[in-house]
Amino acid sequence: MSLQDEPDGARLITTGEAARLLGVSQPTLNRAVRRGLLQPTLTTPGGHRRFDSAELSAALYFEDEI
Repeated sequence: MSLQDEPDGARLITTGEAARLLGVSQPTLNRAVRRGLLQPTLTTPGGHRRFDSAELSAALYFEDEI
């Protein structure tokens, strides 16, 4: 897993890594973002989403809604 450190200490992971962490497919993760169930921590200038791994761990409690 390739983690990126942000100045505030957040550990950012890619969409694919986030999907694996949550046990869902990338399209399911993208749908959850569109529905407002998950929010990326950062969106790159190229449109790539990055997620805070700690925040996603908390989202596991809501996996039935994803």
